[in-house]
Amino acid sequence: MLKLFAKYTSIGVLNTLIHWGVFAF
Repeated sequence: MLKLFAKYTSIGVLNTLIHWGVFAF
């Protein structure tokens, strides 16, 4: 369960970075 939570958290962080990266460029 903790592993699943970590997976979704990392996906969320990646999505956030991509989102802000698109805004930055």
